[in-house]
Amino acid sequence: MEKNKKIIILCVAIALIVITVVTIVILSSKGEEQKVEQANIQEEDGTSKLTTLRDTMKQNANYSVSLKLNDENKRTTIRENNNAKIEIIDEGEKSTYIIKDNTTYLLLDSTKKYYEYKNNVSLLNEFINNMNEVLKLKYEIGTEEIDGKQYRYEEFKGTSAFIINYKRNIDNEDTKTRLYFSGNDLKYIKTYVGDVEQLLDVEIKFGNQNNNSFEIPEEYSKN
Repeated sequence: MEKNKKIIILCVAIALIVITVVTIVILSSKGEEQKVEQANIQEEDGTSKLTTLRDTMKQNANYSVSLKLNDENKRTTIRENNNAKIEIIDEGEKSTYIIKDNTTYLLLDSTKKYYEYKNNVSLLNEFINNMNEVLKLKYEIGTEEIDGKQYRYEEFKGTSAFIINYKRNIDNEDTKTRLYFSGNDLKYIKTYVGDVEQLLDVEIKFGNQNNNSFEIPEEYSKN
């Protein structure tokens, strides 16, 4: 009898835990849905979702931004306050910028040499600066399917701010950029340059850069 009572109490306790977890998930989901709905309304009234992302990045200078065209062409920015590491893979060739102590270091993987540029931190806010450039323009809202999923996008004409590893001259009169959102999260960026399209897979994370090293590896020597 005592054993059965313990089993019943245990079952009730597990049921309560499950109910609590499910309730939290549902409330959290509803809260997120409300945020997305509010952002969509603001977007339709002229406030881009990119504005919120930019402001968050300004307030929290601890983030990573990955822009990927394919395995041979991608750009990853890791930032922690006034330190940053920008890794660029261009047609399979890797180069890295390290920013610290008000100085930028360019590391060339092919030669294991690095170059030093004092009093130069122009790349530190590059992604934010690109967002500022885009946000000067008006946008149109639409939807498009990518990999079987529908995304809401904002289209800005006359800008190629986020394009990577593009070798030709660009006339922005013949460009436009689409930013694709899943809810309020930026997932893709497509740049049109004339008849050319470049679709970048975007991954942005916050508060995950505390254990990164911004030191120059020992195998690199100064040029």
